[in-house]
Amino acid sequence: MTTLADRGSFDIANVAQSTFGVLGRNMAAFLILAVALIAVPSGVIQWAQAVIRRDPSMALVGGLVAFVGGIISLVFTFLFQASIVTGAISDLNGRKLDVAGMIAGRVSLIPVLLGLAILQTLALVLGFIILFVPGLILTTMWVVTVPSAVMDKTGVLGAFARSSDLTRGHRWSIFALIVVYGLVSLIISLVGFTLFGGFAAIAAAAKTGLSLGLIVYNALFGVVLNLIGATGVAVIYYELRRIKEGVAPQALVDTFS
Repeated sequence: MTTLADRGSFDIANVAQSTFGVLGRNMAAFLILAVALIAVPSGVIQWAQAVIRRDPSMALVGGLVAFVGGIISLVFTFLFQASIVTGAISDLNGRKLDVAGMIAGRVSLIPVLLGLAILQTLALVLGFIILFVPGLILTTMWVVTVPSAVMDKTGVLGAFARSSDLTRGHRWSIFALIVVYGLVSLIISLVGFTLFGGFAAIAAAAKTGLSLGLIVYNALFGVVLNLIGATGVAVIYYELRRIKEGVAPQALVDTFS
């Protein structure tokens, strides 16, 4: 079990260490969820789109597949995050993980997660389009919306307010963590890009509309990005509640009941 320091300041090193500690101890369980909810949907959607692109007459169908697939992928991504939050906080509190229970207990939250996914994505896209900086600010403010919805049962709009409140006073540190996670993910993606054919795969896809190497790379990169991001968000939430509210580990365990 990893126990973050007694109530005090938001320690970036502690949070990062705890994040990768949780990942290391639960890699098998988390990978099962990541493959099922991230890699498989991503691979299927990419394969369908690539096949359809070979036939220009299927452009309308291709657009429909892209739209429906995008919505499904978005919901699955948020469901994955909710499941990882459950698993990560269980681990931090010394409880054994139940993969089936991690996801089954969060299915009922799909309407809330869908609302979060749509509103947060639209707001972030708008923020990045306007001046870019507002997008960064919103990303930092709303970094723990999913844990707030899962653990605090806030509902859609309440999750935004709860996340904004929890992150207040620690946003520069949280932003620094987001940058660190992003850099780690970028390094891993570059290594994977090389291993799975890189530019050769892109060239193959440009000629034939299909590259298995590129599809596998994209799916695996999505797995890595979501594993690090979802676990990191869960640990940030855990640490913020400990610091700002003095919530003991057992109190967070009780929220499962």
